[in-house]
Amino acid sequence: MGPIDVLARCLPGLKGRVLILVDEEFLPAIARLDTAGVGIIYLAVKEPRRMAASLGEFPPERLLDRSKPDFIDRVKVITGGKGFENVLVLSREPETVKTALGVSAVLGDIHLLVPPSGKVAVDLTATINFKSLKIHGYGH
Repeated sequence: MGPIDVLARCLPGLKGRVLILVDEEFLPAIARLDTAGVGIIYLAVKEPRRMAASLGEFPPERLLDRSKPDFIDRVKVITGGKGFENVLVLSREPETVKTALGVSAVLGDIHLLVPPSGKVAVDLTATINFKSLKIHGYGH
């Protein structure tokens, strides 16, 4: 089962705000997903203006640019300082895993749908301990 299949299976059970950190290669499949009944979905990509065409009718106000230095601050504004309850990672960049930890809400869930291409060093105390996060990995 590939990462898009896993995403399609876990999406219906997600409540609250959902952020998908996604690489360009997965955008066409995201545009075809059935998101009925899922909380409010935001997508974080690099160069969102260039990628908007691949997303069809996805609301442009929920398309975020994760390459900007103020990305985490922007997430705090959108979420009232709380972060996202659900963060799904469809990116192979190791830095994206750190970003997921930074934008997650207390008691949030992070779903790593594809393995990072390299090692990820994180400060467990500052991220997982204080936020009580749950991190889900999916082998492929």
